[in-house]
Amino acid sequence: DYSVQSVGGVPYAGKVDVDNQNMWLYGIYNFKGGNTGLLYKYTFNNSNRLLGFKTKIHTLIPYLKATFGPVYVEGEVIYSFGKARAMEAGTDVDAAQLGAYLQVRANFGPAYAGGLYLYSAGDDGSDPTKSKLGPRTTDMNPALILANDELQTWENRNAVQTSAYTAYTSDKYNIHMIKLFGGFNPNAKSNVELAFITAKADKLTAANVSKNYGMEIDATASYKIYDNLTYMVGAAYLWTGDCFKGTTTNEVGNDYLLMNRLTLSF
Repeated sequence: DYSVQSVGGVPYAGKVDVDNQNMWLYGIYNFKGGNTGLLYKYTFNNSNRLLGFKTKIHTLIPYLKATFGPVYVEGEVIYSFGKARAMEAGTDVDAAQLGAYLQVRANFGPAYAGGLYLYSAGDDGSDPTKSKLGPRTTDMNPALILANDELQTWENRNAVQTSAYTAYTSDKYNIHMIKLFGGFNPNAKSNVELAFITAKADKLTAANVSKNYGMEIDATASYKIYDNLTYMVGAAYLWTGDCFKGTTTNEVGNDYLLMNRLTLSF
């Protein structure tokens, strides 16, 4: 399987065999109230050949989604192993990357409460032959500010920059995050929810002076106008942790967000 790119119509030899392949195999068992399964992914990535290495990663993902009476449980574990860098010359870098999350929610009539724990391993760089950085899990939005993928996706461009201004990352790796939430459904179409989130890094790296990402409080209210159209307003306040200082002695300010959103599902 070869991928050849050209410059000015002339084949570019440096771009020969830079294909990226992903293969999936999975088994799922359905039972009353939920399902569980095991997913396997094999990644064979040659896109870094110009840097002198290929990537050959195996990933195992067992998961569970189940309802037990008024309690709903959802979780998964992600473990990747193989060669993060299969070097064409030099010492290989082995992958040993772990991540997991568990969410529990209990219903009490029109009210509910629950919690979420999210973990993705960090890597302090102490062993150059190992890659321990866990999965990035970008598509999960545990908070309105911290690690929110939608906030990063839809933010405005800076007026003096040609690319999107990104002062943070929505990637959720090198992290321990705990979220406690509770809500109330006044009727079938409306919902109000309050959440508290705290997060810290798994490993202290050379790029940061602190593990503390901060604490956040979120409040949201939503109304379902139609079955596929929902209006939501939200507010969030983040007590920003010193991890965002990087390696500087700068002070970091707290942050807040006010938002309204109209969502059409189809």
